[in-house]
Amino acid sequence: MLLSIALMTNRTMLTLTLLCTGAMACAGTTTAGSDAHLEAKQMAERDLVEGCGLATTSAYFEADSAELSLNAKQYLRSVAGCLQKDTMKGQTLLLVGYTDPQGTTKANRELALARIEAVAAQLEANGVERSQMEFLPAGERAATAETPEEWPYERRVDLVLRGA
Repeated sequence: MLLSIALMTNRTMLTLTLLCTGAMACAGTTTAGSDAHLEAKQMAERDLVEGCGLATTSAYFEADSAELSLNAKQYLRSVAGCLQKDTMKGQTLLLVGYTDPQGTTKANRELALARIEAVAAQLEANGVERSQMEFLPAGERAATAETPEEWPYERRVDLVLRGA
C-alpha cells in the first residue's frame, strides 16, 4: 500500500498512515478515519501507477545501502519522464525513506535520508525540479516486518503523488 499525505493534517495521522504502509493490511487499526486515509492512499497509488504506467511506487535498496540499483534508476527515469507529461506537469512528489529495524534509530534516520537523497538526485538528473519534491525520513519507526525475510520490503523510498 502507498502512503498518501493528501488528507492528513497532523503528525498523529501521518504516523498512523506510515505504520500501515509497510504491511498488506493495517492490522486491526480500521476506524472511520483510517478507512478514509486508506482510500486516499489507494487513490494516490492508482494515480501514480495508472498515470505513469508503473508497476510500483517504491524504489528498493540493499541492506545498509543508499546506492540505487540499475532497476531503480530505470524506474526513476520512468517516473521523471511521466512527471514531465502535460497531464502530470507541476505535480509534487513526497519521498518517504524507510529502513529495516536493524541498527540504531540515528543510523536508520541517516540511512533513510541518504536513500531519499539518492532518489531525489536521480529524479533531478532526469528533469524533475527539487521544488517538486518533499522529503520525509521515516527510518525504521514505521517498519512492520517482523522477520529478516520481510526486511527487504522495508528498505525503500516510496514516491507519493501530492498534486500540484
